[in-house]
Amino acid sequence: MQWLDRWGAQFGPADDENDETLPLSFPSGDAFWNRIFEIWCLGECMASLQRLGFIATYIRPLHTTAEEIALFERRGQKVSVLFQRASPLGLAGWFYADAAPLRGIPDITLVTSGTTPLFVDAKFREALPDKRRTEEIYKMLGYAENFNQGNPQHPFHALLLFPSPEAHQYRVVRDASASVDVITSTTVRADRNPMLDTLVEHWISSSAGGARSANLLN
Repeated sequence: MQWLDRWGAQFGPADDENDETLPLSFPSGDAFWNRIFEIWCLGECMASLQRLGFIATYIRPLHTTAEEIALFERRGQKVSVLFQRASPLGLAGWFYADAAPLRGIPDITLVTSGTTPLFVDAKFREALPDKRRTEEIYKMLGYAENFNQGNPQHPFHALLLFPSPEAHQYRVVRDASASVDVITSTTVRADRNPMLDTLVEHWISSSAGGARSANLLN
C-alpha cells in the first residue's frame, strides 16, 4: 500500500502505541473508515474489470478534477469509472420547493454504451446473511425513482458492497431490466469474491442490447 509507505516515510516509524504520529496517519471516526472502504471498493471494481479482460487506458489519482477516474477497454468496448460523481445519474424527477433538483452522488459508477450505468455504493457496515440491509436498498431505489426519466420501467442497475466475515449475496428485482444486488466481502486481498466479477460481467453483457436499453447519459 503505497499511501501507507508515504505516511511512514513522512512521519517516521511508530515505536510504540502511544506515538503521537499515529492519530495523524489513522484518525478515529466512522467517516475515515467509510472513505477507506469506498476507496477499497473502487479498487475492487477496477480490479474486477481487469480480471474480466479489460485493459486500463488510464487511471487517474483520486484528487483528479476530471470527470472519470479511469477508462478500461476490451475488444473495442469501453468502460468509464467515476468516483463520487453525480453526472451519470441524468435529470432528476424530484425537486425541492424552491425548484432546486434533488441530487444524488453514488460512490462509484461504471459507464458503458448501450445500457444504463452500474451504480455502486460502498457501506462500511456489517451485513450478515440473516440481516438484510433494507435502509441502504431503499436509497438505491430512490436513485431509480428520481432518475428514471419519468419511466417506471426504465432499466436500472445498482450494487451495494458491505464488509463481512463471510461473503454472501442477494438481489432485489423489479423485473428483468432492474435489480439491486447486495454483496459482502471479507476485504482479504487473497480472497477474491467471484460474485463481483459475475455481476459486472452481467451488466456489461446487457449493453449488447444497444438500443433496447435507454442510456442515462443521453
